[in-house]
Amino acid sequence: MSSRDIREELYALWAAREAQRFPEADPLTVSLLLSFHFTYQLVEGYMNRVVQEQKEQLSLSACNVLSILYHQVGHCATFHEIGRLLITSKANITGLTDGLADKGYLERVTHPTDRRIKLARLLPAGREYVERWIPLKHKSMQKALQGLTQEDKQTLNDLLGRIRGSMQACE
Repeated sequence: MSSRDIREELYALWAAREAQRFPEADPLTVSLLLSFHFTYQLVEGYMNRVVQEQKEQLSLSACNVLSILYHQVGHCATFHEIGRLLITSKANITGLTDGLADKGYLERVTHPTDRRIKLARLLPAGREYVERWIPLKHKSMQKALQGLTQEDKQTLNDLLGRIRGSMQACE
């Protein structure tokens, strides 16, 4: 399989054409941002396949909800907190938590001091799932990045951090 997506080829061609006409156009910047996008799609697809191969067949987002709860004090979090950590809508969190509750992985409980706030609490079956998932997740991530040295990973991580900083400054 080619390391370049057909879209990358087309966008690179278009960016080169635009650079000839518009001085603001930078084909390398276009290529880099598209590479981020395509790489994200590949990583997300790969991790979704890893999750789907498990007998529980949860979605990656559902696994992330369980992982968030696993790492919280008391294995409990508000729906707002889960949504903030997942970067998703409240409606999506409701659907994810409903499905996980139906499977017996978590339960909805009322906040001890504010009855208006609902919490999601990880149940023993959810903890067991996460404890099986964590080693598999790490093994899969290592496999995905096996072509990079530790130094490469650190350099890439540093560069991505700088890019995030630049993007946040644009907001």
